[in-house]
Amino acid sequence: MSSLLSSRIPGLPIGRLEGVQWYAEALLATNAALALALIGGGVGIGGDLWVVAALGLVALFAEKQSVHISVHTQVSISALPILFAAVVHGPLASMVVGACALLGDFGKPYTRWVVWTASRSLVAGLAGLAAFALVSEGSSFAVLLLAVAFAAIVEAAGDIGVTAITAALRRNGYLEPVRAM
Repeated sequence: MSSLLSSRIPGLPIGRLEGVQWYAEALLATNAALALALIGGGVGIGGDLWVVAALGLVALFAEKQSVHISVHTQVSISALPILFAAVVHGPLASMVVGACALLGDFGKPYTRWVVWTASRSLVAGLAGLAAFALVSEGSSFAVLLLAVAFAAIVEAAGDIGVTAITAALRRNGYLEPVRAM
């Protein structure tokens, strides 16, 4: 039986999947479930599509300005446009911006790209949900500041979590970015 990931991504073997491939598929399915739940709940892209697209371009550019903090770990400032989208436009918009951040990295190995893109989108959506829970029409500056802080904590914790899971599944011993945090 062909898997979802191997049927979509060229070059992946059809048949027995490794742990990271199963993880990639689980991330794709979780992203789809979150997006569908948001849409079904009446949460759309909370703003003009061109603004969300512009934030996606900013996130893409920010991702290209990554800084290596160890041999196997790099960080970027792409979390800033993602957090902005999360607080101002909501969880669905932040998922789109999060996915756009990694469009420039598309290529082999495809499974790696799927894992990181789906992870970024999922974490962005969760950060958006965190902000969405606090922000309402006419929220005060203090509430907006709290929403930004809450979304940033959720984004950072989610990023650490998916990094740890990915490193553990790859069994490459590269958990130093998680230990350092």
